[in-house]
Amino acid sequence: MSVPHRGARSGYRANRSRRAARPVAYVPSPKSCSTDSLEVRLLAGAVLDAFTAAVEHWAGQDEPEDLLVLTRRALAFQRLDEL
Repeated sequence: MSVPHRGARSGYRANRSRRAARPVAYVPSPKSCSTDSLEVRLLAGAVLDAFTAAVEHWAGQDEPEDLLVLTRRALAFQRLDEL
């Protein structure tokens, strides 16, 4: 499988995961946000991207760190732990 092909499949899977995560994502706000709102889509994408980066980093290590610790670091870096 070529690298561009793998990238396209990875992008497709990420977009599919973001769409699937939207109904369960919650953004505290004075006004109700629909699952199709920009804010919910951005939050779902950011969380999934942080988790994906943590898993990829974890998988590439000879002596992997704790995946939960890496995920928390990724979320903290994006300041998502403050929501």
